[in-house]
Amino acid sequence: MKILIVDDSTFERRILKSIIEKDGHEVMDAIDGQDGFEKAKFYMPDLVISDILMPNVDGFQFLRNMKKDKNLKSIPVVVYSSVYEGDEDRELALKLGAESYITKPEKPEEIWKSVKALIDKIETKKEFTERGLAEDDERFLKSYSQIVATRLEEKVKILNKEIATHKRLNEEFYLLQSIALAISATQNLHDALVITLKKICDFTGWVYGEAWMPNSDGTLLVRNHRFYSNRDNFEIFTEQSSEVTFPPGVGLPGLVWSTKQPVWVRDVTVDPNYLRAPIAREAGLKTGNAFPVIAGNEVVAVIVFYHEKVEEKNERLIKLVLSVLSQIGSIIKRKQAERETEKLRDQLYHAQNLASVGKLAGGVAHNFNNLLTVVMGYASLLQTELREDDPLREYAQKIISSSQTAANLAQDLLTFSRKQPINPQPVNMNGIIKDAESILSKLIRENIKMNTMLTDKDCIVIADSDQMKHILMNLTTNARDAMPKGGSLTISTDVIEINNTFIKAHGYGEVGKYVLISFSDTGIGMDEDTRLKIFDPFFTTKEMWRGTGLGLAIVYGLVKEHHGYIDVDSTPGKGTTFKIYLPLIESEVAQAKAEVQTITPKSCAGTILLAEDEPEIRELVKIVFERCGYKVIEAVDGEDAVDKFVKNKDAITLLIFDIIMPGKNGKEAYNAIKKMRPDMKVLFMSGYGGNVIMKTDVHKEGLDYILKPVSPTELLRKAREVMDK
Repeated sequence: MKILIVDDSTFERRILKSIIEKDGHEVMDAIDGQDGFEKAKFYMPDLVISDILMPNVDGFQFLRNMKKDKNLKSIPVVVYSSVYEGDEDRELALKLGAESYITKPEKPEEIWKSVKALIDKIETKKEFTERGLAEDDERFLKSYSQIVATRLEEKVKILNKEIATHKRLNEEFYLLQSIALAISATQNLHDALVITLKKICDFTGWVYGEAWMPNSDGTLLVRNHRFYSNRDNFEIFTEQSSEVTFPPGVGLPGLVWSTKQPVWVRDVTVDPNYLRAPIAREAGLKTGNAFPVIAGNEVVAVIVFYHEKVEEKNERLIKLVLSVLSQIGSIIKRKQAERETEKLRDQLYHAQNLASVGKLAGGVAHNFNNLLTVVMGYASLLQTELREDDPLREYAQKIISSSQTAANLAQDLLTFSRKQPINPQPVNMNGIIKDAESILSKLIRENIKMNTMLTDKDCIVIADSDQMKHILMNLTTNARDAMPKGGSLTISTDVIEINNTFIKAHGYGEVGKYVLISFSDTGIGMDEDTRLKIFDPFFTTKEMWRGTGLGLAIVYGLVKEHHGYIDVDSTPGKGTTFKIYLPLIESEVAQAKAEVQTITPKSCAGTILLAEDEPEIRELVKIVFERCGYKVIEAVDGEDAVDKFVKNKDAITLLIFDIIMPGKNGKEAYNAIKKMRPDMKVLFMSGYGGNVIMKTDVHKEGLDYILKPVSPTELLRKAREVMDK
């Protein structure tokens, strides 16, 4: 069957054509009544399906032309329309000869479904006869004009309504776009609220807008300083509202805060749940509506708008304002994510710097310790050669003392590089502070007063007591240097709880109970730029000769190693407070039992196999032991030590091996020797930190070791101790 479709809508014409062709029919199409009439004469279709409302020649005129043509009047025509839907429209179409009239459905498929019911009748043409026009020209024109005029008037109303809707949608879109652009350039929530309050009031005609935000601990809504009014008669309302607060669920802002849903109050002056009704009545406010600003599923602000007249609930406006405020929430969330990313990037950069500097510090400390061993050793030997009244003894002693100070700095470097192992045990921070008071008092000057304010609560933490004292000493030294003209230093303790509110406010921490150690001084303080760099390694504000820049970096590292947190508050001219948070535990303090061990001097007899790759240290140790009466066999590394042992295994009394040596290290050499003599005693030495020793399993096997730099006296004592076991 050949079917002609006449419709000015290209989309609907093509869809309907595609549907009919799938059923095996041949389809032609035309864009209006004039085009349809020409194609009908040319193709002589078996069926015509036509829309009514079309430009140039509409469906009524097309149908009349078809039925007036002697060659076309027998072709059945089915018409449809979404505009001409009245009984008079249907009646006119049927009088003009239409076979059927269909009210245009939403989908073209439905049109074809209705037409298919006529297909069998149309194919046989038994049901159709040539009918003359029931309408003469005059009557047709009269009916046609009345119908077209009515439908055009209805169409104009629809178009005007659509134009108004389109205009409103454009205005709403502009509002959303302008607010999005404006608040995206703001730096904080406060500025974003100012823009939003003004633009929404201007758009809606609402006369007053105010913002409420949670306080610092998240328990109350407080009046934000940001508000907007396009009138000058709301000063009393603004002033009295500034003193009001709302807990969750109380009042209009509190209700929105707790439910996270907008609330529309038709008249706030008579609403029993509106707590500011008297001042709202005095200000002439009526309708109030409140909206949440949500970022990351959390209400970060509540915005309330007012009107001077009573307004019924407007769902469209509610949705519009929520759309606007969702932009604020999205932008806040994005800015928070950007800040968090920047913070993580800075932390990563800081961690990479610390790791790099730590490796450098560990290597420097190792070489430094080797050099100090030589300096301290020869200074000690020199001192023993001088008479008691020799003035050079004092010089030698100064060399030894300075070497010890340098050795302490090397230990700081090892601590900073994490090469000093910690021995964590349950300890009471109050007890550690009390024990350290006498030491700390010696670090400060007479014009500085030190106070301790220790809580009565148990401050039990898992910590290395020596490392804790190290922290206290570094902070005390830092406070002393910050008070060149004197002042006071206060050390206090307390037990606090870190919750989600604390974490959000400070940007660090995990939920739980903590021991808080506060270190407060009345010194010169520091600016924000200095405060942000204070824990960076080698950063110092002191003169070049007065500080290494490692003290606070070491404190930071030790606190982190104890799973704690450290923060600093400071204002130039008003002092500084360091706050250390260490996880509180429910445990008893480990009681250390001191064992006094007496070493009985024996004659310095025996043979020592010494393996050391540094020639200066090897030479010094050899001199120290030979001066005491020992015989020393030297080896330059582990391989050499094993070879020397094989040649002298029955004569050797003690092995003194450096742990880290090229080729076979000291522990590997000892393992090889132990297979030949299981009872062989050994004393290891190392200029590295204790963690290097731990990697060699020296600790696990209970073997003895001593850290460089070491004095000759201490080295002899330790060697004698190992041999006497």
